Amino acid sequence: NYLDIGYRGYSWRIIVRADQELRMLRSLGNPTVEAKALQLSLIDRHVRGAMHHSLIHAVHTRHPSASSVVRLSHRWVASHMLSDMIPQEAVELMVAKIYATASEEEEEKSNNPKIGRVVDRPPSTVVAGFLKFLQLLSGHDWAREPLIVDPQNHISPHDRGL
Repeated sequence: NYLDIGYRGYSWRIIVRADQELRMLRSLGNPTVEAKALQLSLIDRHVRGAMHHSLIHAVHTRHPSASSVVRLSHRWVASHMLSDMIPQEAVELMVAKIYATASEEEEEKSNNPKIGRVVDRPPSTVVAGFLKFLQLLSGHDWAREPLIVDPQNHISPHDRGL
């Protein structure tokens, strides 16, 4: 399923994406339970994983401190033995939310100069970003409200139901 390569102290994992296999599984008229499970696994790894990577890469490109905040947040989660409860992707999405929310508010302020509130800017340092991560983790109502991450501002407030 994959190939691990090590060179001069660095290691990579190469995963071959097989679009033909996914197309074949989709075309099955009466798929077995194993075929359905394989199809879901391939969609998770190759389609959703690629979309997640693209989103996180866009945030890291736009905000230089985001990648260090993600690494520090991963270490914090692991040191508090929460790695089994909070997936790595969720930590990356929470950090992306910190930067996306601040960017949305900045854009809203620039579009409407009459707004009288203080605009929350994206964190420019790792410590500020990490503190915002902890604030989001402790202050968000996880039971009643989904965490919507929209760095490109494609979702309107009406669509969010706010």
